[in-house]
Amino acid sequence: MPPNRSARRPTERPTTTVGRAERHGLVLCPAVLVVVHGRPGTLGREPRDDLTAWFYGALHPSLEHDLETLADPATDPVVDPLDLVLQVPGGELDLSGCRLRPPVRIAGPASTLEFRVSHPGAQAEQQSLWAAYWAA
Repeated sequence: MPPNRSARRPTERPTTTVGRAERHGLVLCPAVLVVVHGRPGTLGREPRDDLTAWFYGALHPSLEHDLETLADPATDPVVDPLDLVLQVPGGELDLSGCRLRPPVRIAGPASTLEFRVSHPGAQAEQQSLWAAYWAA
């Protein structure tokens, strides 16, 4: 490589998928667009904080309150975790225990914003299911 050129990393394009948001089995939002800003291969298995989500359609009042709380810069945003159930090739991927964080930018009604999302990764019982799946 010539000395005046720096090595370039390949640009990764975000991966998008749709799903729904639930809490304790109750559907909070039937239509969620999730953007994975990193590599999607470890999604559901390893901790991630490079996810964002838009919540479309009818919102359960508790989710609507959570989104408004997160969008208000004057509050200390602490909301209960939720589960994102994503449509993936071959079925559904359940991202249990996701934490919503404040939106990427604050401009407009809370229900129209792109929210940051963290997933803690697979729990011990989920990891054993993954291991069994990949061993088969």
